[in-house]
Amino acid sequence: MADLLKLLNRRNFTTLFKAIRSEPLPMIWANFLNLVKGKSIASQGSTYAYAQTETGVTLQVDHAVISNYSDASVVYGWLMLPDDCQDYVLKVNGTQVDLWYYREDVHQNFTSRFSLINRLNGFIAVHPSDGSDSITIELIDSGGNSIVEKKLTLTVLPTFEHLPLHRNLQYGSYTALSEALKVYQDKAYNPLVSIIVPVYNVDIEYLKPCIQSVLDQTYPHWQLCLCDDASTRADTRGYLRSIEQLDDRIEVIWHEENRNISAASNSAIDKARGEFICLLDHDDLLHQDALDEVVEAINANPNVDIIYSDEDKLSQSGFRVEPYYKPQYSPHLLLANNYICHLLVIRKSLGDQIGWFREGYEGAQDHDLILRLTDISQQIVHIPKILYHWRKIEGSTALNHGQKSYANKAGHKALKDYLRRNDIKGKVKYGPWTGSYRIKYELINTPKIAIVIPFKDQVKYLRTCLSSIFQKTKYTNFEIILVDNLSEEKATQDYLSNYEMVDNVTILKYDQPFNYSKINNWAIDQTDADVVLLLNNDIKVITDKWLTKLYRYLQLSDVGAVGANLLYPDMTSQHSGLVMGIGGVAGHAFKGLDSRLFHYFLDGITRNVSGCTAACLMVYKSVWKEVGGLNQDDLKVAFNDVDFCLKIRDAGHQILYIPEVQLYHFESKSRGYEDTPEKVARFKTEENYMKETWGDKLTNDPYYSPNLTLIKQDYGLNMEGRIQDYLEMKERG
Repeated sequence: MADLLKLLNRRNFTTLFKAIRSEPLPMIWANFLNLVKGKSIASQGSTYAYAQTETGVTLQVDHAVISNYSDASVVYGWLMLPDDCQDYVLKVNGTQVDLWYYREDVHQNFTSRFSLINRLNGFIAVHPSDGSDSITIELIDSGGNSIVEKKLTLTVLPTFEHLPLHRNLQYGSYTALSEALKVYQDKAYNPLVSIIVPVYNVDIEYLKPCIQSVLDQTYPHWQLCLCDDASTRADTRGYLRSIEQLDDRIEVIWHEENRNISAASNSAIDKARGEFICLLDHDDLLHQDALDEVVEAINANPNVDIIYSDEDKLSQSGFRVEPYYKPQYSPHLLLANNYICHLLVIRKSLGDQIGWFREGYEGAQDHDLILRLTDISQQIVHIPKILYHWRKIEGSTALNHGQKSYANKAGHKALKDYLRRNDIKGKVKYGPWTGSYRIKYELINTPKIAIVIPFKDQVKYLRTCLSSIFQKTKYTNFEIILVDNLSEEKATQDYLSNYEMVDNVTILKYDQPFNYSKINNWAIDQTDADVVLLLNNDIKVITDKWLTKLYRYLQLSDVGAVGANLLYPDMTSQHSGLVMGIGGVAGHAFKGLDSRLFHYFLDGITRNVSGCTAACLMVYKSVWKEVGGLNQDDLKVAFNDVDFCLKIRDAGHQILYIPEVQLYHFESKSRGYEDTPEKVARFKTEENYMKETWGDKLTNDPYYSPNLTLIKQDYGLNMEGRIQDYLEMKERG
């Protein structure tokens, strides 16, 4: 009880209060349990237990590990120094540590004991593994004296990965590694970029850092246009007046009456002289290299009209959290959510064509702008780096989209306008989370859909599959093609006899050795249907009107195939779209994670993907023929759906993942797993074929960021990749 009472202090309550406002609930609960148990949970990003030297220096090592994946030793932790010790040097194995980053947890817990002179108190040290199972960490003062010296045993890990829950906790060290790789390049073209900031009654505690982030840009050719929308706060207006003469690149426009953010943005744009317009909110920050990266992208893509980057958020105490590493331009994802958001840079001549922001769409004025811009230009470039920091403050969408319910309604209105402008028949529905949407496309026609189901015995699963199809299907113009591949059990034949006289069920006998690709190609040749749905026999349909819902998306002019949301019976995810490169060829997004939770910013909404599993894949027969069907010669069992989808994408068609259509998948129940020497050898041959055929396309999925892991399927950070990149950079010198 005495130990528990020690926890009830002001510092811990303050930390808890701030955590509740900024961190995921499971993380808060895990940290609390470890605290009650008396454990240091530095490995999870918190530092309630720490060691202090007699000099007042505090050094904590959270992890000291060897990663077999990258063959590297990785040490990270934190260091707090008294004011008079700021010139101390930290070394690992005799090499000075040069990667530092801000640790929110350290500042939360120790601001009462230490100065905040050195805010970059987290460190990470990466070295090639030398075969040793230990490292030495040493802190040296300005006189060369060793203050702390410790020998630490290294823990061996298969990979230096983590759970998505800890994405925030690993983000600081990941950022430090990423920014160490930055190389400034000479540019042939250096356009003027006008930064637009609409201002209204913002606390100067937030406005000052916003303006400073512009002044700190490493790229010098910018113009800052601020428009005050008749602020009533004297401090806001006073600060704006104070910076008017600070730099001749700054211009302030004053509205005499309050209008709205759209009008203020347009007034600022009217004063812009730049060839490109950069949008910045009055309480957010630009990364210091934001404009440098933008201009680098312009030089690499001279015809670009729209540029966007990745973004993160600033917690209320200034900690960078919630990194959003985005896909390349994804038109259907944009209809489900304004994933582009920040940073957004637009060629001024393009924005001038559409009149920039429209009043009446406040809260989603940027979403409306982007949708209208994409009506007239597809010259869009994504920079896969975080160049924008979106502040989480009271009333901000960054803190909680529900803070601005009017924004959700404005987004709905913008999407309705998009459908009308493009003569697309459909209704806009609200999505599963605030700020997300779903389009219910009107059925243009109802072509015949052939559901092709190969099987061998396993009547239990086939019965479940067929029963669920007939129960959940409201679409009337469909047929089922059952392809019997060498079934042997009498129970199978007895069951099939029930369907011999059913009009829309055809039973085909395929009496050759199992070749998934060949079976499906052969069966599809037998049907006169315009649309084909590949379906595994170990599937159970969950969603009513599932066939209709899939076809609503397939009928869109740019779509070549659509796939569904497949779940394991325990409600964990089996398939949420394919990700190229995971595991060497391809993996499934969010596989094994709880399907009832949202694990990433684009989870749970319709999105562009590079492929979907053939366990449930709908495609036009014409597209099937166009790309040559499944590869029955080189990919008899594995990866044939991956190869097929890549061919569809190469032919210029989009592939969509439709999360609202859910099915259970009792994976590999009929044919089993790759668990015999013969199967393993065949699998390896097919894997090699994919790598030789598709090469870089397997490691550069346009709909999956290079900042995300290719080791796991959880959308975790690509820590191993960054470690390898860093070691290669150090080796080059």
